Amino acid sequence: MDMNQIEAMVRASLAQASAGQEIERSKIDFKETWYNLKKDEEANEFVKDSSAIVNSYGPDGFIVIGFSISKKSYKPAKFKDCGLRDVSDLVDILSSRLSEPFSIDVIDEVLQPPFFRIN
Repeated sequence: MDMNQIEAMVRASLAQASAGQEIERSKIDFKETWYNLKKDEEANEFVKDSSAIVNSYGPDGFIVIGFSISKKSYKPAKFKDCGLRDVSDLVDILSSRLSEPFSIDVIDEVLQPPFFRIN
């Protein structure tokens, strides 16, 4: 998927959620705030959530940070909110907890809210 396709897909999902439509897709998840990846419990939750996306059928998956489905609201979020220095620390979390780590890209500036792609 190129960035235009990604942006269109995420925007369409956000519009559906904002309109109160049910979004049950195995390849996209919404989180109101970043996981605190300095805490083992939340890092494990992140690994569980992202692994579920990777292990579902289909192309790239996404976790969109900064959107609450229940409140239908945005909250500004940036990667730095997770407590890590940079994406390499995120890769380290995956590598230390998985026998077969996967590729992950943080896309922090494309949309409001930011999201990351899991492939």
